[in-house]
This record gives sequence, C-alpha cells and structure tokens, in this order.
Amino acid sequence: MPVGEEKTRKTATPARGDTQAPAEPVSEPAEDTNALKKCRCDRAALPKEASRRGEATSRRTGERETAALARGDTQAPARGAFLNPLRKWSWGSFSPSTWLIWLAGLMGFALLLSLPFPVRGQDESPFFYTYLPLISNEPPPQWVGPFGGYVVALETDPRDPNIVYAGTFGAGVYKSTDGGAHWFPAREGLTNLMINSLAVDTLNPATLYAGTYRNGVFKSTNGGMTWFPVNNGIAAGAIVYTLAIDPENSNRVYAGTRIYKDAAEPPWKGILYKSEDGGNSWRAVLENVGGSDQQDWVYSIALLPRDPNIILAATHEHGAYLSRDYGRTWSPANTGVDDLSGRAALFDPRYRNPSVAYMGTWHRTGFYKSTNDAMTWTLLSYPNVKVYGMAIDPQAPANLYAATFSNHGVLKSANGGQSWTVTGLTNELVYSVRVNPGNSALVYAGVVANGVYRSTDGAKNWSNASSGLAHLNTTGLAVVPGTPARWYAAVYGKGIFLSTDEGKTWTLVNSGLGNLNLRGLIAHPTNPNRLFALTEGGLYRLDVPASSWTKLTLIGEGMGLTGKDALPPLPVTPPDPLSLLTPEEAPSAQTRALPASPMLTLAFAPSSAGTAYLGTGGAGVYRSDDGGLTWSAAGLNGQSIVALAVHPANPQQVTAATSGGALYRSEDGGNTWTSLPVPGGSVYALAIPPAEPASLYAGTAAGVYRLNGGVWSALGLNGRAVYALWNDPAQTGRWIAAGQGGAFLSEDGGMTWLELEPQLRSLNVNALRADPANPHWMYFLTAESGILRRWVR
Repeated sequence: MPVGEEKTRKTATPARGDTQAPAEPVSEPAEDTNALKKCRCDRAALPKEASRRGEATSRRTGERETAALARGDTQAPARGAFLNPLRKWSWGSFSPSTWLIWLAGLMGFALLLSLPFPVRGQDESPFFYTYLPLISNEPPPQWVGPFGGYVVALETDPRDPNIVYAGTFGAGVYKSTDGGAHWFPAREGLTNLMINSLAVDTLNPATLYAGTYRNGVFKSTNGGMTWFPVNNGIAAGAIVYTLAIDPENSNRVYAGTRIYKDAAEPPWKGILYKSEDGGNSWRAVLENVGGSDQQDWVYSIALLPRDPNIILAATHEHGAYLSRDYGRTWSPANTGVDDLSGRAALFDPRYRNPSVAYMGTWHRTGFYKSTNDAMTWTLLSYPNVKVYGMAIDPQAPANLYAATFSNHGVLKSANGGQSWTVTGLTNELVYSVRVNPGNSALVYAGVVANGVYRSTDGAKNWSNASSGLAHLNTTGLAVVPGTPARWYAAVYGKGIFLSTDEGKTWTLVNSGLGNLNLRGLIAHPTNPNRLFALTEGGLYRLDVPASSWTKLTLIGEGMGLTGKDALPPLPVTPPDPLSLLTPEEAPSAQTRALPASPMLTLAFAPSSAGTAYLGTGGAGVYRSDDGGLTWSAAGLNGQSIVALAVHPANPQQVTAATSGGALYRSEDGGNTWTSLPVPGGSVYALAIPPAEPASLYAGTAAGVYRLNGGVWSALGLNGRAVYALWNDPAQTGRWIAAGQGGAFLSEDGGMTWLELEPQLRSLNVNALRADPANPHWMYFLTAESGILRRWVR
C-alpha cells in the first residue's frame, strides 16, 4: 500500500489475537404467540349476523369450487378452501391413536419451522440464517464495533449514489447502501484482507476489482458480495497500488503493481499490467520505469473519460508517464515538473482537445496542472503539502479535492486548482477522497485509524461515518450489567471504548490510561463494576461508573527481563509504510516499544474471587489476595506468561503457559513451580472445566489438546492456531475454540468440531466472552474487524 517514501512495509502476522449491516440488538428469543392469539376466537361469541354472513360466504365458495372441478379446472382452490374439510370433521370422534398421529404431525411441522433458512437481505447483504417467527426468533449475528480503522480506498457506484465501497487495510471491503451512513462487510472470498485499491466498472457497476497487499487482484461480479482471484499473468506476491477500468470497454483493465521485497532500495520490480478480458489474463505494458536498476512502480492511473486510449500514470519517483494507444507504448511526460514523486493522477472529464490533467506529489511540492494533453505542466500554488489522493466532482469538475498528510487533511479547490483551502480533518492522515456522483455536496474521506468521514455540505463540515465499519484489533470486552448495560471494549493502539446502546455507538474512555496498547480487559467475577485494563505500560483499574483509570503498583515490578513477549504479533499493520513517517506525522497510537513487564493475561480463582494471578511479559507471575487491588511477585521471574488457568476448587493451584512454549504449575499459590509436559507448539490459551478439575485444556498453535493423567491428547482443529477457549458451565463437554480462521463448537468434549460462524472464517479471533446476563450471547473479539455478537443455543 501506499505512502510516501515507501521502501518496505513492516507487516505483522494477524494476531490472536457478505453480511448485512449490523442488526438492531435483539433480546432473548421468545415464542411469537401473536399469531396463535389471533386464532383463539370463539365462533359462538361472534354476532349472529356476522356468523350468517360467514356461512353464506362459505356456501358460495363451496359452490364455486364445485363448479370449477366440474369444468376440470386444476388451479389451486380459493384461499382458505383447504380448511373446509376440517370444518366438517367431528373432532370429538377422534380416537387416541388419531390424536397421536396429529400431534406427531404438528411437532414435525414445528420442527420444520424452526430450521434455519438462508435468505438475502434487500440491501444485497450476503446470506444469513433466519428462523420463522412462529416458533423461534433467533437473531442473526451482529457486528457491534467499535467502529473505525484504516480505510485506504474509496469508490462510488456511478449509477447508484447510495452505494459506496471502502477498502480497509486488514478487514477487507465494506459496502454502504445508504450513502455512507452505515456499512457492512463485503469480503466473502477475499483471502487477503489488506486492500490497497478499488475500481468500479462504470458500464456494469456490479463488477468491481480490489487490489491487495501481496496477493494481487480480486474481482467481484455481484456488487462485492463474493470475490475471486484474477491473477493469471501477474507476478506472485504483487502489491496492487492502483486499478482502472476503461469506461468504454469493461474488459480492459489496468493494474499498477510492485513486488514485495525486504530491501528498502531499488530495484522495486514495478509493473503496470493490462487485461483485455476482464481480468482473466494480464500482460505487462509498462516496466523498468527509470531503468532496470530502478524498476519504479505506478501509484495512480487516470484514463481520459471521453478518449480512454489516453492514459496518464503517476509513478513513485519518476513523475508522469503517458500513453496514447491504450497502454501499448509509454513515454515520460514531465516537462515543467520538478517533483517526480507522483501519487495522484486525474483528468478533467469535460475536455478532450486538449485534455486537462492534474498530478499530486509527495515531496511537499503540491500539485501540477496540464492544459495540453500532459505535454507541459504548471506548478499550482500550494506548497508544503504531501498529496496522496485526488478526486474531481463529476457534476462540477472545477471542484477538486485532495487527500493529504502533514496536517493538511482534505484540501479543496473550487477553481480548477488555482487556489486551495483546508476543509478539515487536519489531525488525520487522509488516504482517499471521493465525491458522490449524484450529489456534489456529499464527500467522503478515508483515513488512518478512524475509518470514514463524510461531509454533506461540500466539505465545509465533516463527521465520522463509520457505523458498521469495524477494522480495529479488539483484545478485551467487559459487559457491566445494568439499565442500560455498559460495554467496555479494549482496542490495541486506541485504548478503551464505552457503549451504552449495545454497540450502536462508542466513545473513548481513556482518562488516566498512560498506554493505549491494550492486551486485555477483565471484569472482577463477583464485582462486575470493577475493571482491569492490561496494557503494555502497566495494569490499570476502573470502578464503574468512574471515568478515570488508576494505575496499580506491582511490588517487585521491573525485576524481570525486559523484552518482547512471543505472543502472536498483534496486527498493528498500518498502511505502507507509516513506520517511515516523520515523528510529527505518525499517529501516537502506533507506539510499538514494549516497556518492561507489559501486562499479558489475568485470571481470577473461580472458588475465591479475592485471589487473582497476573501474567506479565518478562517479569513472570504476580498474585493478588484482595481482588486485584494490590499485587506481589509470585514466581517465574524472567518469563513471559501468555496464559493462566486456576483450579476451579483450589485457588492455590495455578497453571501458566510461557511464550517459550513451556508449562508450569504451582500448588501453593505461586511460591514454587514445577514444569509440566507440553503439547506440540506454542500454547495460547488454558482452561480447566469445573466438571473435569483433573484435566487441563490448551489452545495451541496446532489445535486443541487435553492433559489428563500426565498425558496430552489431541482433540482436533489440527494445524489451526487456537487463541481462545470457552467452556459452557451449564453443559458438560460443550466448548468453543476460536483463533486463526474463525470459531468452532464442540458438543462432545472436543472430539468433534463444527464451524460456528462463517463470517469469522477469514478472521482471527483474539478472545471469547459470554454475556453475564445471558450466556447465550457470545462475543467474538477479532484482530481485524472488531466484535461479532452471536446467539449460541
């Protein structure tokens, strides 16, 4: 992806850590008795006149049906005719066996009604399961936030101004069908969720392309509901920076790429590809830009709308290139250009002879404009700005917009670039800007970390418009009962969010937090108003409804080793490459340095709420005997503790898993420790079910294992990293395991597993939480897409 002095991107492996828009939260399913109540009428209680009218109507209906049968009419009888035989039966004459047959039939019908049926929403959201309301009203899964994230690409539907697409760097594609007010995921089939670029076919807007970071191009032919790769001819591992579709020929598509490489210096192996068959095959049409020792790449492609054989390409460090024959041949077009760091290329759609073009640059020069088919360029007066993207208003092309870095937010020109004004979002790093094709006043901006902003008055004012768009690494959740319930969510790099409307809206509650890199959030088991935030800078406490966090002191803290724990790296993967920004440009939330003893995991003793154990990164285990108010060292100094499990009936027995793959157990509350045999691979989660206190379950890098009698047994999900385990306290042998590639349910103690939720298939689940007021509601905390709330029977 994209930014400035892009040399190499420091990506992180997804950590432990197409649907409809999030539905309104639904309370516990209840039988719908309205229909039944309507049927409980006493015919004798009806007025006589109404009864006579009904009988007359019934006779006339019967006469019509008899006549129809006499004519040989095989059409379906009149509405309600199938009930006529029932009216003639004498129910009192039924024998017991007949009643049993009827009862069995009704039960079978009821079972049929309770089965899930896949349906598609009117907004083209993908299939979800629903249940007929006569028997069950089980709600569909809901994405409940927190909302925001890295939005690096925006595109609009040229025919339907209500449809907008957002490409996120890590959560795939999102779609809005109400002009950007609400969003839902549109990523089914995307095997790489790091989106770099998007393009919508103007002739057939249901067709669009997504360029990814290191996995080439994907295509959708149904408005983003499903995707498939189209990379025949494109080099493996291609980073796709830009896509363009010929406005007169849907089969002609262009893709600007480079190959990922660890080295920061050229050659960059940049190649511009062209497809003549809608992406089925590709061939290189521009390469070796700047020479074989440079091989620079294309950041942006613009096709002249009224004459698409003319193509303008803005390259990374070699300025503008121009083709006049559909990309067959190219030549540099930089007369008058001093800053060759091209980032955005744009044509004015009104002109052809000659064309008017614009180019935005990165090295703080600003903008260039050409009024003669890119033969020469003139510098426009707005210096000291880093331009990443540009957009033109299709209804009023004199209006230009620029997405910028370096505290300039979104710039606007109302006179073809002659002058520019700052419209807002100066605290944001803006990657993409688009104008709604049906409403010039509606403008969108995609930014780093905070999702999408929208203006309804031509960029005079901006408001965040990310409802439903969740691309945040959620590491913890605490649901505090009450009216209303208070949801606290921990987000790595952002801090703590609070929602009091079941996830519709969220606000930050970071007062007192000295570190926003959250590793977890735990509620006290018997006092849910007391919360503990595990950060990379210490342990913090909040007593609801207070709004400020208090840092807790760990006695002996700092005696351990200082170093990075070996958990799966949390995916703080900013677009390419924020790590190369100057300090004043980099968002503060991206601090990566790990201090001594980051807080990694916390577990309370089920049989003694006053006893708790804390796992740190490099300083071993700490113990509290007063419900988490004070802490003291409890052994394993120098170890990074990634998981803890306390015996359900013995608060002195605690088991710890280390980042190095070792297991230890203490029988005396942490005074002494002994090693345990280990299953294969790293251990990420531990659990001891109350019904099996002699067993230990482990989520590992290679599936789920159980330790019993000193022997480990593999329980399935082999080869899949499991980051979280949940045991149903009300049903022995019922488990949910979640991690790499989704969540899975077992009803038989882990012997067999079924995929629980297809929407999680392409994601990584950091943690699981059950709603304390209703454990049927489960929360799946993902590393890429916030929280999914799902009803589990």
